Amino acid sequence: MAYGRLNAAIGFAIGLGALILQFALIVPAAAETRGVVPALVFFSSFFTILTNFALVLIYLSELAPRAPLGSFRHPVTRAMMVAVMSLVTLFYHFLLAGLWNPQELFLIADRLLHYATSLIYWIWWARFVPHDLVTWGNIPLMLMPTLGYFFLILLRGALLSEYPYFILEVDRLGYPVVFLNAAIVAAGLALLCSIVIGLDKFLARHTRTKLA
Repeated sequence: MAYGRLNAAIGFAIGLGALILQFALIVPAAAETRGVVPALVFFSSFFTILTNFALVLIYLSELAPRAPLGSFRHPVTRAMMVAVMSLVTLFYHFLLAGLWNPQELFLIADRLLHYATSLIYWIWWARFVPHDLVTWGNIPLMLMPTLGYFFLILLRGALLSEYPYFILEVDRLGYPVVFLNAAIVAAGLALLCSIVIGLDKFLARHTRTKLA
């Protein structure tokens, strides 16, 4: 197996395993008090879960070239996820990690989903994905999934009065502060996307230099 596919297989296995572990830890307990469907909705409302699931699909699109996963093979999607996973790791490490103290299996799932899967994906993208296929003009498109997530979570919160992250708690903060928080996160993501595109161009030049 080529090194790129091996790295993708490792990323797929670790990412899927971490999601299954987190699912087993959260959903059965939540289903006892909420019901099965609300528990599934609760589980899937976390940005970390959705982004790690996207990584699993990206790896699967690489490992199964005939699978109908074209959008996950797109260079913009793959570059976007480098920035998004950087956001996941930074946001968790500096704003959320100090709010709880996971133990045992919860600690394993926590470290895998917030740190390990990001690192593995960064390495795979930098080393094995073709570069110089994204442009600065792609940044608005790279922001759209995250902005869409914000609006869906606010809609869910308006219906259920429940929010997965403290910066989105409209009932406590009010809409002006929540929209300001969302704008700050979006600006941070835009900066990360810019850094990723710059890195993409650097890696492309480096590859061409090695081949020259």
